[in-house]
Amino acid sequence: MAAENSEEMRALFVDEARERVQALNEGLLQYEGGSADDPSVLQEIFRAVHTIKGMAGTMGYEPMVELSHALESVFDELRSAPSARPPEETFDLLFSAASALETMVETVASGGNLDAPDPSWQALTQALRQASRSGGTAVPSSAAPVTAGQGSRGAAVAVAQPARAAAEVGHTAVPAGTTLYSVEVRLDPHCSWKGPRAYTVLRALEAFGPIVSTQPPRQALEAEQFDDRFVVLLATHEPRSRVEAAALGVSEVRAAVVTEVSASTNGSASSAIRLTKSPGAALSPESTVRVETARLDALVELVGELVVSASQIEDRYQQRQMPEESHVDKLGRVTADLQHAVMRLRMVPLRQVFSRFPRSVRDLARALGKQVEFIVEGEETELDRSIVNAIGEPLLHLIRNAVDHGIEPPEERRKAGKPASGRIRLSARHEGNGVIVELEDDGAGIDVERIRRKAIDSGRLSAQEAASMPAEQLIQLIFEPGFSTAKQVTDVSGRGVGMDAAKAVIESLGGRLVVETRRGYGTRCIVRLPLTLAIIRALLVEAGGQLLGLPSEAVQSIESVDDSHTETVRGQRVLRYRDRLVPLVSLQEKLDLAPSDDDKKSRLAVVLSTGSRYVALLLPRVVGLQDLVIRSLGGYLKVPGVAGAAILGSGRIALILDPLWLV
Repeated sequence: MAAENSEEMRALFVDEARERVQALNEGLLQYEGGSADDPSVLQEIFRAVHTIKGMAGTMGYEPMVELSHALESVFDELRSAPSARPPEETFDLLFSAASALETMVETVASGGNLDAPDPSWQALTQALRQASRSGGTAVPSSAAPVTAGQGSRGAAVAVAQPARAAAEVGHTAVPAGTTLYSVEVRLDPHCSWKGPRAYTVLRALEAFGPIVSTQPPRQALEAEQFDDRFVVLLATHEPRSRVEAAALGVSEVRAAVVTEVSASTNGSASSAIRLTKSPGAALSPESTVRVETARLDALVELVGELVVSASQIEDRYQQRQMPEESHVDKLGRVTADLQHAVMRLRMVPLRQVFSRFPRSVRDLARALGKQVEFIVEGEETELDRSIVNAIGEPLLHLIRNAVDHGIEPPEERRKAGKPASGRIRLSARHEGNGVIVELEDDGAGIDVERIRRKAIDSGRLSAQEAASMPAEQLIQLIFEPGFSTAKQVTDVSGRGVGMDAAKAVIESLGGRLVVETRRGYGTRCIVRLPLTLAIIRALLVEAGGQLLGLPSEAVQSIESVDDSHTETVRGQRVLRYRDRLVPLVSLQEKLDLAPSDDDKKSRLAVVLSTGSRYVALLLPRVVGLQDLVIRSLGGYLKVPGVAGAAILGSGRIALILDPLWLV
């Protein structure tokens, strides 16, 4: 029956179901956090589950109907005794059910089906039925412990799983005695052949044992229907280090995080929390945007004005007369307003991403034995949908770092004279022509001296360089690939593969990431983002006879170049800029453009920076700042260093350069 549903119905179901599952998660967090005696909270949770059951029934998704019905029965029992607070084991079971429902929704969203019975979901449904029979206040002793499991569709969830000699995930049997690993692979963002690279990774891992499942499914991997991340569930006798090395040995694999998914019933909190929610499933891009009716009305009105203005100018043209200045001015004004209105249609609130983080903080804090108060502010702040979709995973990593590295255990906080519960604040606000997202914690802060010692021990800096480097520059080392100050590698951190990736994603969006810290008092991460990627403000320059655009966020200064401002260091010509020596590079040579007569007379340099890295581009002419509409060059035309193109009012084309490639 589910297979007969149209794509339109499926899309509507996914859109609505995601909201309901998120409402369920938020309600559970409220319920666990002290609102167990508030009947309205239980009523909202019950309504969300009931709606999910009804929608799933309409679509014919029977496993989701059964699971949500069992969950609904538990909450029905809890509503009958609102003053009785359930034990922690029951909360774990309820959150596991929410994660399983989320996985089911994402399975539908990725084109999968729910027809085949899944052992993990069946076990979880049975545990919920037993809990409802016990009044919902305890997990029956006969129910299986909650451990880390895996649905056959590949998204990791915490489920109730019975012990067995040979665990089964989906339809693939996991041989007894093997270890089940979740291998999270990230390809280089500029990888041109994602499908073949993913296939090569799978072949490398299959040498160690059977691949139980992948997320997204193999067919989607081969068709390159994924961003730059996928997850492989592997059963093997080999140690984790060999599995990780095999994945990292494939060309253009940027990172590989291998996590054990135990099929035993020891109930390890750390392994269960680590895999509660796969980032790929939790932060998947939305395919639709809900638009307020008022915005659509304004758009229709502007289009009407545009038609009138165009008609007036066309009449003057047919009469072979110059259009009146007032008509031209009106056309320009209406066009600008129309552009602004269309951009607003793409704007969505950061709530779509922010609302998913409290659950992650809750799970990770429990796994690490920490107490954390998570505060969210400014979630109504709007950004372009493409930026909101992309910013989720970098922010999630920064938040996990704050919980893991920033907030101290309760006993350490008490010794330092702090409250046992740490505080993490995530906020967003509009500022100028962009948005500021801040993540602040009141934890231990970054140990700059530890970074200094680690930099020396790893050979990144000499003892003399490290001693003279200011703290602000030393902190930037945490963004270097492979750099980590963690004392030991855990499922959460310690491999040095996260901060560099988070920074790279933020900068690829035209944003910046700055970290401020004070030892003993906490750390603040400041993320600056543009409002939209469709229109950017750029500095137009010319080199080799070609117009080029440099994103204004990366432009620091325009400098005159003469012998008094430059020198040569180790064969490299550099420009003295403020308190640093900046490499001076010919833009024409960097882009391998044929030189023009003007290039030989270049006396201007545009100083660019991304983070702590600088470059001065030598060029003959600066045109000026303009707002440009970026056009993609297409999936089959990939030019190194070129992020897109823009058509100017004169009809000429300007290539938009990627600052990360230039610096």
